[in-house]
Amino acid sequence: MDQMVKTAVKKIPDAEELAAYVEALNIHLENGKIKDPDIEKLVKNLPYPDSIRIGFSEEECRIVFESIGYAWKKISGQDIIEEAKIERPPKGLEGNYWMMTNGVLLEGPNHFTIVKQNMGMFSTLLNISTFVMHEKIASPPDELIKTIIDHGGMRIFINKDKKMYCQVNAKEYSKWARQKIKKLDMKNKIIKVIDTSRPYHGWKTGVTILL
Repeated sequence: MDQMVKTAVKKIPDAEELAAYVEALNIHLENGKIKDPDIEKLVKNLPYPDSIRIGFSEEECRIVFESIGYAWKKISGQDIIEEAKIERPPKGLEGNYWMMTNGVLLEGPNHFTIVKQNMGMFSTLLNISTFVMHEKIASPPDELIKTIIDHGGMRIFINKDKKMYCQVNAKEYSKWARQKIKKLDMKNKIIKVIDTSRPYHGWKTGVTILL
């Protein structure tokens, strides 16, 4: 079985992550997406991202996090820190997963939350800029999921009857995903191969292949 990574309750983001959140908030401000004058003022008064990256101590990050987290929640409706702890299903593989080329398999309550709770790992393994990750987290869920698929992640859902559904882009399917899927002991395997140049509309997107 491929490497399984569990996620735990996340600590306050480090300086690099907080700087990326500030950059994303500033983009929302520049694009006129912040309508609340109090939040607009708060964002304008946040430290410069480079100042956070270069000179902020752990304690300073903890202090500025309160303002960043509050603004992010008001704009996106999402908490920066997800309190839920993801546990491995007691009966083996069942539920929602992301798989990447090096065999890392991440699990969680849904595909959006898995990415949100493991942003650094997705960014590093799939070579996605931290700024893009933060921007997509604040967008509709399908935009984030498409970004992960476009960059090489394979979306997986396995139901209680061991029926497996996957979505992966065409390049990664040929390169490694097909062989990985073939090795998994599932009753049925339904793969949606994605053309990254076309719009993404959830599970119905892609050309169906049965293995």
